[in-house]
Amino acid sequence: MPNTPSTVGKGVTGLARGASASAEDVAIVRRLFETVGAVVEVPEEQIDALSTISGSGPRMSSCSSKDSPRRRSARASARPMRA
Repeated sequence: MPNTPSTVGKGVTGLARGASASAEDVAIVRRLFETVGAVVEVPEEQIDALSTISGSGPRMSSCSSKDSPRRRSARASARPMRA
């Protein structure tokens, strides 16, 4: 899944080998995705969990930033309303 970390070589791509994929197929795919970051090979039944975790990483770090959208919203609602 392309994302912001991938643009700087820090992405994480989950890879699950399909039943018809050869070792050469997996090696080619791995080499392609390693150009944008790390590749984690997991069993097919774990690929959804890996996608959920790695896809949430950039958002979770932005939630903790000093000026996150949540904090801006809280500040905006605390301001007095103008008549």
